Amino acid sequence: MTLCMDDRRVILGLCVGALVALAAVILRLKAFSIDEMQYAHAAWLVAHGSVPYRDFFEVHFPLLYLALAPLSRLLPGAPWNQLLGFREAMAVALAVSVLAVQRWGSWLAVGILLTLAPFVQFAVEIRPDAVACAGFLLALALTVKAGGRRNASSWAGLAAGLAVFGTQKIVVAELCLVLPFWSGQLHRRAFLAGVLAGLLPVAAYLTVHHVWGDFAHWCFVWAAEHERGYPPLAASAYWVPLWWNHAVLFSLAGLGIAAELRERRALLPLAALTSLLSIVLQRAAFPYSYLAFLGVCAGLAALGLMALARRWPMWLVALGTLGWLGSQAVETARLLDFTNRAQERVLAKVEQLTAPDDRAYDNSGGFIARPHAFWFFYTDAYLRTVMIPELEGEAPAALLAQHTVLKLTDLREAGLPQRLRDFLSAHYQPYDGDLHLWGQHYAPASSAQSFLAVKRAQYFIEPPAALEQGHLQVDGREVRAAPFLLEAGPHTVHYQGAAPAFDILWLPRNGEAWHPDRDARPSYSQLL
Repeated sequence: MTLCMDDRRVILGLCVGALVALAAVILRLKAFSIDEMQYAHAAWLVAHGSVPYRDFFEVHFPLLYLALAPLSRLLPGAPWNQLLGFREAMAVALAVSVLAVQRWGSWLAVGILLTLAPFVQFAVEIRPDAVACAGFLLALALTVKAGGRRNASSWAGLAAGLAVFGTQKIVVAELCLVLPFWSGQLHRRAFLAGVLAGLLPVAAYLTVHHVWGDFAHWCFVWAAEHERGYPPLAASAYWVPLWWNHAVLFSLAGLGIAAELRERRALLPLAALTSLLSIVLQRAAFPYSYLAFLGVCAGLAALGLMALARRWPMWLVALGTLGWLGSQAVETARLLDFTNRAQERVLAKVEQLTAPDDRAYDNSGGFIARPHAFWFFYTDAYLRTVMIPELEGEAPAALLAQHTVLKLTDLREAGLPQRLRDFLSAHYQPYDGDLHLWGQHYAPASSAQSFLAVKRAQYFIEPPAALEQGHLQVDGREVRAAPFLLEAGPHTVHYQGAAPAFDILWLPRNGEAWHPDRDARPSYSQLL
């Protein structure tokens, strides 16, 4: 029994539809990485009037934040709603990348791309790299089909220009567009006009807010210093596993490159080279930096498979392709091994425990829709080594000055300077493994000590039985019941009684007393 062309199209459509559905489920349910928290908080800040580089620390180009900020105003203000809404908005960038690859690599390329776990993993995330990759792949697709036409060239330039403000890294990948520009494949004036139109919105934003100097300092001067000082990654961390685990992809991409060069078409092979170069030039290229390269390779692999089909029996190529894509799809589905359900519960607690204007602290902005307390609202490995005096001196002072009641535990906290970690552990008690609220622990209890109230608010003693077993005096006045009101600042505490230990804790927004859970373990913060 042979299949007609219509049957093949139906089968192909069903397969692609299933892969699109899988990508949609991954986008909705995959656990959020620590970087996504950082970018989501920055977008929330921009939506509420803050300007990156001037009002909060940033070294990334601002396109992602400017694109998501209007959406933030439309979403419900709860932290989880903001975070999930931003993730769902990344479906636009994923769709652009997929359709761009289809334009020059066929629907087979789409199948390859959507079963490629290292691409799907980061293309669905809230990342500047995903937005820049979409712009780059779209510019490449439009250039392939441009043929010197004005309209296609201008749209290619627009996509390339927008991608530039996505991330500095994409500039190297876009060097491949120099070839069609000089060869006449692109209409030069139309392309340049498109590039300028793509750059204009972000440039206008920087101009209106008078932050060109700050932008240049943090995104170029500081970024260059950061690149020189950042700890390098061993090739065995991500680079070698990528090539080893996806040897079939890169082998087929090599066949696609050979087929393109035989036809005297050099743009796509050059795009593979420049996007690879953008990875190699980085001192520490994390796998999200591979997006553009993987997108190009997926399209080239489709061309390689079509070249094989012209030389080998079609049924053999088809069976091999289905087996390969099936195994890749299984691996991609494993991205759902870690879902965001637990993270949703943590952010629901943030919403219950704190008011929208309550300040919070961690190293990633993981509270999303709460103001941060310290200008460097996130730090990475390099910052934590060169900013020890600032982190030990300015960070605690900022937390006190901003009346910061909430701290989230994240993966970066262990690398903070010891004095800052001592301050955090002394003044924030574990509500659970991830959330810590303002308070102090007293053990032994029977002694004269002090309590620092972070803000004018209600506080309480835990366990309540400590009041029944003894007498608590704050500033010389006996506390007979909880909660009790304290002004911001230091207070003297004296306890006499049978309780071996107790805590004085901030009463959260929901008005419910809580017991510190010192045995709980953090789970909210995920690396990649």
